[in-house]
Amino acid sequence: MLMVGASLFCEYKAVTQSTVEASDPSQMSALDYWAGLFKALASLGFLAYFYDQLDQQALIENSAVHQVPSLALGVALVASAVGDVLLVGKKEIFFLLGLIAFFMAHLAYAFAFVYPLWQGEFELLTLPNVSLTLLVGGISVLAFRYFKPYIPYSLLYPAMAYTTVIGLMMSIAFMHSLSLSCVLVASGAFAFWLSDLAVAKQQFQADQLRLSGFYVRLWGLPLYYIAQLILASEMT
Repeated sequence: MLMVGASLFCEYKAVTQSTVEASDPSQMSALDYWAGLFKALASLGFLAYFYDQLDQQALIENSAVHQVPSLALGVALVASAVGDVLLVGKKEIFFLLGLIAFFMAHLAYAFAFVYPLWQGEFELLTLPNVSLTLLVGGISVLAFRYFKPYIPYSLLYPAMAYTTVIGLMMSIAFMHSLSLSCVLVASGAFAFWLSDLAVAKQQFQADQLRLSGFYVRLWGLPLYYIAQLILASEMT
């Protein structure tokens, strides 16, 4: 979290000092690069935490019920770390590549959450599960409709696909939590979703007011890392 604070400080200094020309928002200053470096180090932090929490002996001795979700979680965290690095760039291509990396991360998360339910033969189509899935789907649609007027046409369909996959991940996380009485998994997934809203708001709505974009970042970035730490601790 120290690296997160350092990254936010560098972003704030870059904004307040107007080191990026308004005419070219894709231009990066030295402070932006420092912010990106600290963010990458923070992402290495949750990878190290995951490795530290991983019970190596249990992976060797236990059944696939433990091994497969742990492997899927590792893939999700690595893909997230790659996405973090890509999102440092301010050009649209970097945002698109980062979106793809996080798309893969959410698929891996969804698989990690649902695999123990499949193996345990839990009933997934229960009224609470279906109700929560419909609720998550409705909220996802509303969020996409809110941001749609601000999304460039070239990113419209990737953003739609990403909205779908993170909604899927959050729905399955809620199913996992209800079935296994593991509230923190749902909390981590929901925190991840909220942090993604912050990224979308900063990316699509804060071009003309970079300081406002930073204030969104101020709560969105720490929430993202908290979510990753929760999921890394609860799924190992």
